[in-house]
This record gives sequence, structure tokens and C-alpha cells, in this order.
Amino acid sequence: MSEDLKNSMLKNLLDGRVSDQKKGPSLVQYSGKKLGRRFNWIGDTVTIGRGDGAEFKIDEDSLSPVHSILTKGPEGYFILDLNSTRGTFIGDSRVVVKQQIHDGDILLLGDVYIKFFAGL
Repeated sequence: MSEDLKNSMLKNLLDGRVSDQKKGPSLVQYSGKKLGRRFNWIGDTVTIGRGDGAEFKIDEDSLSPVHSILTKGPEGYFILDLNSTRGTFIGDSRVVVKQQIHDGDILLLGDVYIKFFAGL
């Protein structure tokens, strides 16, 4: 992939102009080896990490094998850090207890940025 294409893709992602947004919640990887990869979230929970036990597997050394868990319920969407080494953040705020996330939030897991889309 050319550097120009990568930069254009990143700009579009950061601007929130992802044209193929699905109806349900999804996560889009903003940095790392799989820049731009989308994970469509199905079910009430999803785990994120670099290990085989993670449902959204991100092959990056800065993530723990099972780094974080996202849950959804009647009150909305939430994220919880699972005692990862490098932490989970919503924007600049470290997640130390279960915290609510909202459409468009930028999550930082280890060194990997992920944008959360609540869907329609």
C-alpha cells in the first residue's frame, strides 16, 4: 500500500467519513499493522487482545493477550480494562473501572488506536 493511500485512508478514518459503516456497532483500527480494519461487533460482549482467546484479535505486541472487554446493554456500551500491562484509554482518560463509551470515541489499547461506532 502506498504512503499516499495510507495517509488518505487515515485522514478519512479520523474525520469519521467511513463510508461502509454497518448498522450494528463496530470498531475500526486506526494504527498498527492492520490500519483501517473493521470489526463488526455481534452479541453482548466482545474481547480485544493479541491472543487467540480474543474475539477481536489485534496482532500487536503492545496489547495483552486479552486486553479489554466491551459490553452492551440497555444503558449503552461500556469498556473495561482486564488488567492489561499498557492500559486502556478513552481519549486521554485511563479506564480503571467499567466506563461508558459513545459513538465516535477514540480508544487506545496499548499503542493501538481504535474508533468506536455505535451504528444505526
